[in-house]
Amino acid sequence: MPPPDSVSAGPRKALLVSPPLEEYARTLRAFVGLGAHLEAKGFSVARWSSAERRVDRSEELVVAELGASVAEALHRSGGESPAVVGLRFGAYLAIRALAQGHAARAVLWEPVTDPRQYVRELVRVALANQLTTYGTVRFSAEMLLDEARRTGYFLVDGYRLSQASLDDLEKAPEVTPESVADSRQSLSLIFWRSKRTFERWRDSGFDAVFLPTVRLAWDNIRFFDSNPVALYDATLERLQR
Repeated sequence: MPPPDSVSAGPRKALLVSPPLEEYARTLRAFVGLGAHLEAKGFSVARWSSAERRVDRSEELVVAELGASVAEALHRSGGESPAVVGLRFGAYLAIRALAQGHAARAVLWEPVTDPRQYVRELVRVALANQLTTYGTVRFSAEMLLDEARRTGYFLVDGYRLSQASLDDLEKAPEVTPESVADSRQSLSLIFWRSKRTFERWRDSGFDAVFLPTVRLAWDNIRFFDSNPVALYDATLERLQR
């Protein structure tokens, strides 16, 4: 293992892939901090986010299109293949980039591994928002999805997500330890909330670590850690391998 301040091993370039929608805003400072942390250790850092493609608070989460955009960002760096670091749905895109040969190494933060389950999470957020706004749930999950089919978009956290995006996420493949077994040596996963998912990947022989002291949250502003040093250090160590 290289000494803590060394970057002699591993890729010298890193692309940071943020999550979409409100998760982007809630975790932006932490990602900016990670970029500064890596740059201080000699990395050349670039950033990618679906928010850059946002129009009037509308986002498109079509996996193939976003994956192509991430791949393009990776290839723009030139030279050796960079590493990629992704959070949540950004981690789903990152692992696809690694599996498709666009990146040399990937470090995933609390990855979304099942897009269908991710849709269910977005629906739960929309239901919770009703409690905040009205004090009660006025519209069920089924009613919200029916409205999305009627209007062509699903409203979550004040953002419009197209029905086409929901349909695409429902069809997107789940990422499992078995499906990315060929990338095992180039893949690291860092968790601080999803203990069972961590155990699944660890028990499948992947480099997976659980950091219980990290307080970074994407769904609750009460747990906002803008400078999770333990997370930064764990990420740096894995990028240096």
